[in-house]
Amino acid sequence: MSDDPKTEVVDNAPRLDLTKAYASDSARALRMERMLAIEDEILEHSLGIVRGMLSAAEIRPTDENPPEEWVQRLGKEAAEAQLAVARECWLPASKMPGFVVHSTHLVVGIAKARGQKIHLRAGELNVKISLPAPTTAEHPGEVVYETREIEE
Repeated sequence: MSDDPKTEVVDNAPRLDLTKAYASDSARALRMERMLAIEDEILEHSLGIVRGMLSAAEIRPTDENPPEEWVQRLGKEAAEAQLAVARECWLPASKMPGFVVHSTHLVVGIAKARGQKIHLRAGELNVKISLPAPTTAEHPGEVVYETREIEE
């Protein structure tokens, strides 16, 4: 330790006792179940916002009321919420609210994370195989070009 108080490290933070959290498989499974339920809730909410973004093309930015089709399909409150999001998507990107961008990032991030957990395709290996040049009659090996001296 140095005598300079600016560089002295003081660790007064209370220690977290993680032994209880990882004590049993049932506690770990319960915690994981809760995390997945919260993740599902966040994904569902974000997908609703993304759905509203995608429906922006179905309205004009000046519309005050949601289309009747939305009201019949979603109900009055949900249609009004979707209209609010769709109207925000008509704004320039610099003035668009952050929740629109964040919702898109959340949907993409959760989808990627779930794709990694599920392993939808066979494992891929990133391998480079290097073989010596063939030297048989059909494949005589590396091409050698004849060089000639040219006199002027």
